[in-house]
Amino acid sequence: MINITIEAWTLASELFGGDKRGNYLFKMETAESSTLEDLIGALCERYPALGPVFIKTDKGELCGTTMYVSVILNDHLVNSTKGYQARLQDGDRVLFVQGFSGG
Repeated sequence: MINITIEAWTLASELFGGDKRGNYLFKMETAESSTLEDLIGALCERYPALGPVFIKTDKGELCGTTMYVSVILNDHLVNSTKGYQARLQDGDRVLFVQGFSGG
């Protein structure tokens, strides 16, 4: 088993039952051969509000998120199907952050 740190900032923390004004941080164990997609699947089962955030291909693979939530793996934005296939390693950090825009 490997340990992964999960963090959600501000509004995204509500998806995990946290307070939208703060950050939600916890650790989770997963199998050594897990991908980011496997981890997100387990998180969606544990936190049902997270499920609708993810967009899937016709084959059921993750291919993105809704516009208002981004996934960051170790400081790298995950923005493609290939990114969700990344193998996780002990100590990885997965961040969920709400999107924002302005002008």
